[in-house]
Amino acid sequence: MSKIPYFDAQPAPPEAGRFGWSHRHVGNADVICLAGELDHDAAAELRRRLMSVAASSAAVTIVLDLAEVSFIDAGCIRVIVELRTRGDKKLEVDGLHGIPEKVFQILGL
Repeated sequence: MSKIPYFDAQPAPPEAGRFGWSHRHVGNADVICLAGELDHDAAAELRRRLMSVAASSAAVTIVLDLAEVSFIDAGCIRVIVELRTRGDKKLEVDGLHGIPEKVFQILGL
């Protein structure tokens, strides 16, 4: 669980076939709130956005808030693991529940 304080930032509601995304700076962290379904169609865009934040930010930590995510597939998990293994940022994941939480548990993440 992240130690980043909660703030009033909700992800933009996802359009049909897309996922929601919001990005805020909180202290030494970039907090990224995601919403909707992180499926095969979302993986490339998720990767582009996450790697862009990781490459351009001076923040020490990236927090992924998945509280509004209802589904996540292997391709998007792969993107998150890739972000974690970059090694230049600490990665924290908050808000896991339902199917995404089960997927993370099964994979030992």
